[in-house]
Amino acid sequence: MSLDNVDYYRRRAREERAIAEAATNPEIAKVHLDLAKGYEALVEHASLLPPTRNSAGGRDEDRPGS
Repeated sequence: MSLDNVDYYRRRAREERAIAEAATNPEIAKVHLDLAKGYEALVEHASLLPPTRNSAGGRDEDRPGS
């Protein structure tokens, strides 16, 4: 996973937590907290994710099916 992706997921986690804090409905707050936790898990386990495709839309040679 590229550093750009990690930064994106970190930002999304912060945004989801902020939305959860602002929510007046506890069920909606829980949904946003769950989303934040999902983004945080992606960041925490970024090394386990498959490599991303390059920006030119090419294929990664070492990925199955590419």
